[in-house]
Amino acid sequence: MENTISKEQHEAELAKFGAKVTDLESQLAAFKQKEAEAKQADRDRVIAQFCDSLQKDGAELTPKSRSLISEFMQSIAEVQEYEFSEGDGKKRETPLQRFQAIVNGGLEFMSTGEQATKDKAKTVNGTAGEKLAELAKDMMTKNPGMTFSAAFRQVQKENIELAQEYSQTLI
Repeated sequence: MENTISKEQHEAELAKFGAKVTDLESQLAAFKQKEAEAKQADRDRVIAQFCDSLQKDGAELTPKSRSLISEFMQSIAEVQEYEFSEGDGKKRETPLQRFQAIVNGGLEFMSTGEQATKDKAKTVNGTAGEKLAELAKDMMTKNPGMTFSAAFRQVQKENIELAQEYSQTLI
């Protein structure tokens, strides 16, 4: 006895199979959508907590700053890990993790108030370059972690006449 099915039966079976495939595809799409929404909600929570942690001396971020940081963090959240050198070895992090590490531990702050004035510059003996170098060393003492070149640039901005005199010696 041969087991044969008619063309109509074959088409009916194909239609049932097609419906099952369509249903499974729909379920998979719904699952992927829920997974994406859960990831986004988790990312939103992590970013909000990070922004909340960026308080300095009891002051909170302004809404504009918080929005800018959140938008930036969202834009780099999907980028995969990359490898970079740190110290004697290599390290792998996502850009989002790297950004958080930099903000949490790598930012240095300096006073933006006037620290060196023309009157103070006159009390230092020597050429304009020597005076600027001495003022830069003083600034580095007051701002630990500041490099000499950053201090030297800052001192030149604060002592324009002295910086102009120094620039004349470079010509």
